[in-house]
Amino acid sequence: MNDSTQNECDKVLAPKYGLYEASKILILRIVATWLSLLILWTNTENGKAFFNTLAVFAISQLLYAVSIKAYSTVRQVYSTIVIIIVAVIGLIAIAGLIGVAALVSTDGGCVISLVKSTNQIPIWGSESFIYAIAIILPIAYAFEWGSSWFAKDDIAVERRE
Repeated sequence: MNDSTQNECDKVLAPKYGLYEASKILILRIVATWLSLLILWTNTENGKAFFNTLAVFAISQLLYAVSIKAYSTVRQVYSTIVIIIVAVIGLIAIAGLIGVAALVSTDGGCVISLVKSTNQIPIWGSESFIYAIAIILPIAYAFEWGSSWFAKDDIAVERRE
């Protein structure tokens, strides 16, 4: 065999990360996200546990989002959007851990609020915050995955014989 056939690159119809198809990783990523949010949802009335769990969730999601290398412009845009969303969640968690934000009990449930010694600024209901994350992140992950179908030259597999 000559060198040209040994180093021939074939386009992959189903994008893969390592040995796993991207669609399987997407499904596992969404299931892991929803499972984490279910655990977080059980703590929506306990401030310290809520922000601790939110921090662990945000760190794990952020590390995964940063670990994916997007080669095309479209995938880079979607990847950046996911990173920004998860970073905002992480900032809220950090604010809660250092005491800038807190869960404040109201008649309508607990609310994530910015707290100062003199006043409180309500930001978002803790349960609705979890529901929003449970909807927004899987949609963002699906768009990030779906954009890989249109990204030619993104992934090539070298076949050596």
